[in-house]
Amino acid sequence: MIIYLYTAVFVLLLTECNAGMFQLCGQNSINGRSEKRRSFKEYNVDDLNYVGDHVTFACVVSMLQSGFYIGRTNGSVPENLIEKLDISGRGLSLFFHGVGNFISLKDGFLFQFAREWFTASGNNICIVSYAYTTNPTVGLKIVPHLNKMVTTNRLEYVAKLARDLVLGVREKCVQSNRKSCLKSLSQVDVSGFSFGAHVAGRTCEFLYQKTGQRVRMLLALDPSKTIPFFGTKPTNTIKRGHASYVQVIHTSVFGIREPLGDVDIYVKYKGESFVDDLNDKHAMGAYFHVATATKRLYVIADEKDSGNGTLIFAHGNVRKPKPSECVVGVYGTLNPFIEGKKFVVSLKNRTDLFWSALDKFSGHEIFFEEYNPKPSEEEDKRKEDNKGRKDSPKSTR
Repeated sequence: MIIYLYTAVFVLLLTECNAGMFQLCGQNSINGRSEKRRSFKEYNVDDLNYVGDHVTFACVVSMLQSGFYIGRTNGSVPENLIEKLDISGRGLSLFFHGVGNFISLKDGFLFQFAREWFTASGNNICIVSYAYTTNPTVGLKIVPHLNKMVTTNRLEYVAKLARDLVLGVREKCVQSNRKSCLKSLSQVDVSGFSFGAHVAGRTCEFLYQKTGQRVRMLLALDPSKTIPFFGTKPTNTIKRGHASYVQVIHTSVFGIREPLGDVDIYVKYKGESFVDDLNDKHAMGAYFHVATATKRLYVIADEKDSGNGTLIFAHGNVRKPKPSECVVGVYGTLNPFIEGKKFVVSLKNRTDLFWSALDKFSGHEIFFEEYNPKPSEEEDKRKEDNKGRKDSPKSTR
């Protein structure tokens, strides 16, 4: 039993580092020093003066892009990023991946996923990296960093920046009087995987507090739970009312199992081995998002605990869900008759179908690209001089 416990904790940490678009590092503080956790309700989040590592927004705003448009900030959202998102006249989808991953390659697998999602959704896509970028950390050393995300209010800091990005794009639209642009938060959806689900939830909450409007959807993908006795728990980050529709997809014991949303979906999946079973179940939350956001798969969950749900290939005959079913993923809509209920999708005997639909994205390479988050000025110049060269992703497996 003790061996199992240590194994489970270790695999959780490996999962948080690797299975959901990650690799962890760093330190941060408020006003230059480490502080005890304070509820963001105790102060105006607009007065949050955070001194720490930068946050990166990697966005797709045009099919003509050959790589991410990157905006980095450690204070205020870059105006040129807001202009890029505004000029296309589209809605906006934000995605927060796991706590330790960086956007590693401008034209890697994550970009290919984002561009396909851009095409399928009709929205601009921004993937948000918020990991610490100093003192890289792996394995068990990840625990202090998870704790610092909460105790130093970095969680709220990242959510505030994401809120300001959305509000900046909306303000540009309002000032322009154009018909086609982001005028309402109903044109925005926010999703997050693992710890990113907590950041996503806080972003939605801050937007609602500031505007009185709710984003169309908050999609929480296997939101991580705090290891008992090892860290400070983020509280009330994912709640009904934070968005017009809050859908939570639960895939593993490493994620919160309790119902949190308007609809909670539980995925049943069996890995090939004990370690694969633990690791892959958590990653499945992210892969469900890849499959459904790109519309490679249309997935319907069943209200019955013994049900299997329905998986339909993109080119199949998509059907409307029955009253006892719901659509899984970012394109789902809230049916008042299913509000507050639990649903099930079983991949038993259908695992090969699921992975084959993902094709090139089913390999863990999409999650393991490496990145030097703080290149020197000389390195920046060298990269600028070699713009046309495409680097190959490096696997850490």
